[in-house]
Amino acid sequence: MRRDERDRGARQGGSPGKSGSSWWLTALLLLAAAGVLAWRFDLIGRLRPGRGPEPPTVRIAGHVFAVELPRGKDAIELGLGNRPEVPAGHGMLFIYAAPLRPDQMTFWMKNCLVGLDIAFISADRRIVNTLAMKAQPPNTPEKELERYHPTAPAQFALEVAGGEFARLGIRAGDAVEFSPQVEQAVRAAPQAGDGLGN
Repeated sequence: MRRDERDRGARQGGSPGKSGSSWWLTALLLLAAAGVLAWRFDLIGRLRPGRGPEPPTVRIAGHVFAVELPRGKDAIELGLGNRPEVPAGHGMLFIYAAPLRPDQMTFWMKNCLVGLDIAFISADRRIVNTLAMKAQPPNTPEKELERYHPTAPAQFALEVAGGEFARLGIRAGDAVEFSPQVEQAVRAAPQAGDGLGN
């Protein structure tokens, strides 16, 4: 009798022999391997946190924000607009090639569905000032949108969820640290004043 015939007979008889045990052992090993893969990867195939490249970050007063770095005029002008929420600990960092005077750096809340905090940051990585920016009704005419500016020359602007800076005690004068990815983006920044409707 060939092995597959013996295996079939054992299964039909209800008393597993050596080959039946091997089948269960193989199945358990496959399930264990699948569990390891499921632990290592999430359901959409991305590595779990800590396994892939670190996101760009900004650290202020011991608090770390994972930041998006918008590229190009359209992305810069859109900013965090059209988003139903901005998670805590996340934000968007706007980078200029050189410091700008307050009248050269203007932000508004066009198409922003939620309130945001903004921190204007100097070239020497200190917060110049922070502001709470209010959500605006959709389709508010541009001439009616409130404008937000730094109170002194700034080279960077960090937008986060509304109320974050007050909740964390972040204020003017705090030192700001950029991760290596952000510093690389600073070195590659486009000409000052690109985007943002300046």
